[in-house]
Amino acid sequence: MQFPSNEELEIIKQYTLLPFVIQVFQRDLKVIEDSNLKFREPYFQLINQAVRGIEKDYINAKKSIKRIGIKIYEETRSDKGVEWKYIYCGYHHKFAYSTHVLKTEVKRLVAFYLGCHPI
Repeated sequence: MQFPSNEELEIIKQYTLLPFVIQVFQRDLKVIEDSNLKFREPYFQLINQAVRGIEKDYINAKKSIKRIGIKIYEETRSDKGVEWKYIYCGYHHKFAYSTHVLKTEVKRLVAFYLGCHPI
């Protein structure tokens, strides 16, 4: 059985996590929109700039997934976490995050895309 390299696993990780980060930012935009903040526009601009960066990185990850020949064919969410099934070099594999780890990783990426912390 052949396994993805560490670099390929990082691409899978990015491809699977970035949609969660976009969802967080979309929810945050709605909260800001519904808030009584006096100056909402700078927050909208900051988050929209972050989302554009995420979308660019997601497109690159998607291209890399396709180039490498990885096919992610199933995502299963539960109260315990999220699991993805994928095919790599003809073999079926699983990739999963517990709810706690997923939350930690998404938080780290949110901070990164807002320019708060290096990845």
